[in-house]
Amino acid sequence: MALRMVAYKIYLTKEKMAVPKKRKSSSATKRQRNAYVISQHKKILKMVDARKRVEKNLEKMEANEGAIEYTPAKTVIAA
Repeated sequence: MALRMVAYKIYLTKEKMAVPKKRKSSSATKRQRNAYVISQHKKILKMVDARKRVEKNLEKMEANEGAIEYTPAKTVIAA
């Protein structure tokens, strides 16, 4: 019985050693991650602004030309 307990304790210590310790992420890593998220957010905002500009320009063109068919892929000016 005692031998079995010793074997079990050795098994448990090996299991603990097998599990990698969780490292604390450094503040530098956090800063890099935050900078990446902010840059991605800025890219998205730029794309949204560009889309708004395009839509505004299309509205102006429609007001000027009168007969413009707008499809998502391209703008066709009907003659």
